[in-house]
Amino acid sequence: MNMMLTKATRIIQSKSKLLTNQLVKNTLWMLVGQGSRILIQAGYFILIARTLGANGFGSFAGVVALTAILSQFTSLGTGTLLLKHVAIDHRSFPVFWGNALLITALSGVAMIGVMIGFSEILFPETISLLLVISIAFSDLLFLPLLDLSTQAFQAFEKMFWTSLLQVFLSVSRLLAVVSLHWFISSPVPEEWGLFYLVSTVLSALIGCIAVTISLGAPSLSLSKYWSEAMVGIHFCMSQFAQSMFNDSDKTLLPRLASVEAAAIYTSAYRIIDVSFTPIRSLLAASTARFFKHGASGIEGGWKFGRKIFPAGCIIGALSGILLLLIAPFIPYILGSEYQQAMYAIQWLSVIPLLKAINYFAADLLTGSGFQSQRNKIQFSVVILHIAVNLIVIPIYSFIGAVFVNIGANLLLGCGLWMQVLYLRSKEKRLGRQYESI
Repeated sequence: MNMMLTKATRIIQSKSKLLTNQLVKNTLWMLVGQGSRILIQAGYFILIARTLGANGFGSFAGVVALTAILSQFTSLGTGTLLLKHVAIDHRSFPVFWGNALLITALSGVAMIGVMIGFSEILFPETISLLLVISIAFSDLLFLPLLDLSTQAFQAFEKMFWTSLLQVFLSVSRLLAVVSLHWFISSPVPEEWGLFYLVSTVLSALIGCIAVTISLGAPSLSLSKYWSEAMVGIHFCMSQFAQSMFNDSDKTLLPRLASVEAAAIYTSAYRIIDVSFTPIRSLLAASTARFFKHGASGIEGGWKFGRKIFPAGCIIGALSGILLLLIAPFIPYILGSEYQQAMYAIQWLSVIPLLKAINYFAADLLTGSGFQSQRNKIQFSVVILHIAVNLIVIPIYSFIGAVFVNIGANLLLGCGLWMQVLYLRSKEKRLGRQYESI
């Protein structure tokens, strides 16, 4: 009997070690991919910021921020449904892949019309309709298709291919900037928008073809989607809330302050976003695992998440220190027009740590089946975030947006972790798993 127990223990330890090694391997693949993207995006970002100037870059950034918000409705949560189900049962892939492609294409076209309508209200007259249409087609139709491709590989834990597709998008954007310089001597935002669109179309087509060849052809079963439509909408609303949280201030700045203020804030936030890359890599590699462990309840997700949470916090703190060190060099890299971005980066240097704390709690809730609770917290904070920005930005410009952002991240973290602790306590008290979706 003792020999059998010893053997069983060894098998369990072996399996645990294998899973840990696979997670490390997947994280490293994502880190290598994201690291490559950092270098490529740095070149792309510097070139386009200097080429368009603060005024032109601010116009471009404002339009991109609005598409980032609206793009969360283009897939109606089908990408996350694919990831959730295929991570558990690979045989379900063809149906979830086919449904996701069709729904994303149809809703993407619809959202382009919505984008054009909103642009008339939110943007100043200096931002042209051609720029809006180019970026709308790029980020509301083709970019979501590329995102689906990366999620498909992620569901199979093929993180090499996920990172490769992401790197390819960055390479295509860099080549688009270089081509813009090659063909046009003094480019304007509208011309850059067309080059931007072409680079996204190429990346999306390659991504969809790669998935179909590697993982299987799509098939349709819309009844399968409708049976879980509300779950998909919960995922969709969560992504929408997250995007509103990240991008609403960038959308408001051109109208409530100026396109120059939008350029300064967006350039600073882009650098903050780059510093979050190692944590994003860890989270991306862990997503499928959160669903697997969370299937047994929030305690299962907790036991998995607590193993990687300290690493995320340490990386977030180190990223903040690095941001403080590089901030003084930003005006020399981007140009004198971006002098004030240095101060914005210094103030925002705490964001990587705050986001690391927030995202682990959020992914734990999602993976354990408590998406609706996550949504309620996110939307409550988002509404407050936007309301305060509407008051603060006209008075304090991008500086107000910086401090509102920090406060909102603190509030979001408190809400998410209080919900996690409450649900763990409730699950232990009831002695069983329960769901709210």
